[in-house]
Amino acid sequence: MITLRAGSLYGIVAGHIVTVAPSKHRRHAGHPYLSGQIAGTRIDASALGLVPLALRAADAWDTGVEDRSAPGGRQRSAFELDVPPIPTGLAAANIDDPDTVAEKLLEADLRFLDAHAYLAGRLLWLSPQWALQQYEAGVGIGQLSVGDDFDGVLPGELTGNRGLLRCLSGHGSCLWRLERRDDSAMRAGEPWSDPERS
Repeated sequence: MITLRAGSLYGIVAGHIVTVAPSKHRRHAGHPYLSGQIAGTRIDASALGLVPLALRAADAWDTGVEDRSAPGGRQRSAFELDVPPIPTGLAAANIDDPDTVAEKLLEADLRFLDAHAYLAGRLLWLSPQWALQQYEAGVGIGQLSVGDDFDGVLPGELTGNRGLLRCLSGHGSCLWRLERRDDSAMRAGEPWSDPERS
């Protein structure tokens, strides 16, 4: 691990891939430090090297109305995302500040999607564009588990799905606030999301 000194980190979120123009590299007490300017950022969950969250089968899902994404009105299979275990050291640390807990969770594992949703919600009052980036990182990481060929649904009443669905809902809300209405409507129509919860 290396510590980056790059001045302002405004607009940077956990899950960003950051390009740095380095100016100085040094070691202090055996730890490496890099100084420089951030030249660019992008969100590309597939490039993070993460193992997708496992999907567990749940009961059949029935909306009670015609499901247009399921030909013939057939029921679709429901699934729940496996949430990573809380790191032992963090659970024992007894930290009271929820912001710090969320940040520590993401330091340990970027797949804690509820932490992405929580931090994005905190950023929303400051900058919808900044919050959008955090939500987008969470959605992208969650989507590693539900590829293009996924034909199930993630019901919101299942605890493991709530982080991804909160990121999805928050992402759509940010797009709406930023007057990107068409993008917001497309996001709300993800075929695997539970329309009662998203």
